[in-house]
Amino acid sequence: MATNNKTSALVQSQLPQYLVEDGPNLIAFMKAYYEWMETTNQATDASRNLLNYQDIDTTDLEKFYEYFKKEVLCDFPKVILADQRLVAKRIKDLYRSKGSSAAYNLLFRILFDEDISVVRPSESILRASDGRWQQDTVLRLGQPFSGNLDNAIDKVVTGQNSGAKGKVTRVLSVFENGIAVTQFRLVEVSGTFFDLEQVLTSDGIGGYVVNTIGPLTDVTFGTASTTGGTGHQVGDFVNLTSTTGSQATGRIDATTNQAVDFNILSGGSGYTVGDTVITISGGNVKGGLVGSATVASISNTETLFGYTDTIENLKQTPIGYGPTYSSNSGVISSNLASSNSSTALSAALGTFAITAGKIASLTTTLGNYDVTLPIVVAEDSIVSPLDLPDGFGGFKGRNALLNASFQPGSITDITVLNGGTSYNAIDAVTVVNTSRGGTNNGIGDPVISGVVTLPGAYKGTKGQLSSDMRLQDNYYYQQFSYDINSSTALKTYRDIVHDVIHPAGTKLFGTVNIGKTIDASGVTVESALTSDLVGGKQGLPSIAANTTFGNIVIELAAIVPSITSNTIVAPALTVQNQFVTANGTIYVANNNVVNNFLTFAITSYLPEPVMFGTAFNVQGDGNATFGTFLQGGSFIEIEDKQLGSAVGNTTYIVNTVFSNTSFTMNTPFVGGATSNGILRYTRVI
Repeated sequence: MATNNKTSALVQSQLPQYLVEDGPNLIAFMKAYYEWMETTNQATDASRNLLNYQDIDTTDLEKFYEYFKKEVLCDFPKVILADQRLVAKRIKDLYRSKGSSAAYNLLFRILFDEDISVVRPSESILRASDGRWQQDTVLRLGQPFSGNLDNAIDKVVTGQNSGAKGKVTRVLSVFENGIAVTQFRLVEVSGTFFDLEQVLTSDGIGGYVVNTIGPLTDVTFGTASTTGGTGHQVGDFVNLTSTTGSQATGRIDATTNQAVDFNILSGGSGYTVGDTVITISGGNVKGGLVGSATVASISNTETLFGYTDTIENLKQTPIGYGPTYSSNSGVISSNLASSNSSTALSAALGTFAITAGKIASLTTTLGNYDVTLPIVVAEDSIVSPLDLPDGFGGFKGRNALLNASFQPGSITDITVLNGGTSYNAIDAVTVVNTSRGGTNNGIGDPVISGVVTLPGAYKGTKGQLSSDMRLQDNYYYQQFSYDINSSTALKTYRDIVHDVIHPAGTKLFGTVNIGKTIDASGVTVESALTSDLVGGKQGLPSIAANTTFGNIVIELAAIVPSITSNTIVAPALTVQNQFVTANGTIYVANNNVVNNFLTFAITSYLPEPVMFGTAFNVQGDGNATFGTFLQGGSFIEIEDKQLGSAVGNTTYIVNTVFSNTSFTMNTPFVGGATSNGILRYTRVI
C-alpha cells in the first residue's frame, strides 16, 4: 500500500547547515521539485502506489487494464459488456470450467450480456440398450409423524433400522379405513427399507412404515387357510379381492397338481342328504389342508323301513310272561310295554320310513397333498346301522366308493400387477381367474408392505426406435459436437470461443435464435380471390402455422383468424441462408401455374412476393437417384434445364415430404414441366 511519508517535507532536514543558511532559494527549489514529484501520476506518486496498481480492485483501468488483459485476457476483445475489474478478477473460474455449459454461458454474459443454451447432439444419438429404466419406490408412513411431511420433498430420507436411503419427489396424504397414511414417493433408492421402521430426513421429518392396511404386494399359498384352486394355467390373469380390499389384479406365475378333489366312483345305495358322513383320512397332507366332502344330491331313491325299538332290554324276560311285557334288565319303549307274546312285531316295535338312494353329487372343498392321497369313506348315520343288505354282498348306507385325485392348475405363485387399495393383512384374498372359465377360485394370504416398488418405466426416449433420437452421422450428431443457441451469429464468436474455452477435439456449431415483429397494419387484401385459391372467396381469412410470404416462413403458435388493415402478425422468423446442391437430378410432374386473379399483383401490397396455387409433386429421376431427404418448410431452388427455358434459380418452399425421392411444394413451379433439373436446398448456419 502507498506510504504517506513525503520527501518534500524532509528536504531541509537532509541538507547541510551552511546550505540552509546560505541557500534558501535552493532549498525552496528542491522542496518545490519534490512536491511536484509527489503530485498525482508523477514518478514519486506512482512508486508509492505500485501495490495499488497491481490490484485489479484499485488499479487505474485507463492506464493499467491493458496489462492485466495481456496477462489473463489476451484472447478477449478490447471491449466487453461485463465489469472489467470483475472479469479480470474471476476469469480463472471460466478457464477452470472449460467445455462446460456454465463456461459458455459465462463467456456470452461477458461478451454480449446474453443467456444462451448449449445443445449436445450426442444426447440425441440413438444407441443400443441406452434406455433409462426407472422404478420408483413408495413408502407408506403412519403415525406418529414428526415434522411437516410436506417439507420432505427434495430431501433424502433414511431408514433408522435398515439404513436405506431415497430422495423424496412427492408427498401424498390419504385416509384408508379411517387410518391416516402418508406416501413418500422416492427415487435414487439405495438399500431396502423395512416395514415398521422409522424413516427420517436429516432435519427430523418422517414417520413409521405401516403394513397393516394398504395395497397388495403379494399373495402367498401353502398355509392351512389357503388353497390354490384348480384349472388355472401359468400366464392367466386374476382379480384379487378381500373383505376390505379391491381393484388388485395379478398374473399366475406357477401352478402345481397338489390340489386334491374328491370324486364318486360308485354312488352305492341307502344314502341320504344331510345324514351321510364322509370321512377323509391318511395321505401326505400339506399345510393342514385335508379338504372336505358332503353329499349334495341323491338319485335312484327308494323308501326304506326300519324299527325304532330294540329288544336288547327284554333279553331276560320270559316269553308269554304276564299280560304285558316288563323288563327285568332295563327301560323299554311304550310299544313294548303294552305288548305280549301274541302281539305282532310290526305293532310291538316302532317303525320309521326314510327316502334314501345313490350318491349323485358331492360338495367339496379342495385339499392339498403331496404324493400320497387320502382314503375317502361315506357312511349314512341312519341307514348304515340297519345293516340292510344291498343284494351285492354289501350293506346299504356304507357301500359307496369314493376316491381322492390330484387336480391340475393349483396356484402356487402369482405376481401382483396392480396392488389395489384398502387390503387388510388379516383378511384372506380370493383369487378369481379372468382368463378362462371352469376354474375353482384360489384362497391366498395377503402380503401387505409399506414399501412398494412401482412398475418401472423408461425415462425419456433414449434408446427407443421411432422417437426423437437420431442416427450418428459423424458430423453434427456425434459424440464430440456441441451447438450454441444464441441470438448472435456464429461468425461473431467462433474465433473467441475456439481461443478461450473450446476443448480440443470437439466440433462447434451455432444456431441463431431470431425474434422479430412484422407490422402488417398497412396491408390490404382484396376480396377478388376466387374459391380456387387458398383462403376461399373472401380474401385471405386466416393464416395457419408456417404460412409463407416469399422467403419468410411465419411460425405461429395459433392460427390468426383473419387479416384486415389493422392486423399485426408477430412471428418468429426461420432464416435459412445457405444453399447446398443436392445429389441427383429432379423432374417436375406439372407446373400448375396460377393465373393473375387480381387487377394488381399482390406484391404491390406486400414487400415480399406471394404466390398461391395447388401443390404438385417433385420427384427424383430414374431409380431414386435424388438421395437428399428434405424437411417440410425448408427452402429450395430449382434450376430449369429445359431447352428454351430462361427460368432458373427460383426459390420455393417444401410442403410435404413423402420420401427421399418425392415431395410437394407450397407454390407452383413458374417454369414448364422439367426434367434433369438441378435442386439446391438450404442449411441453417
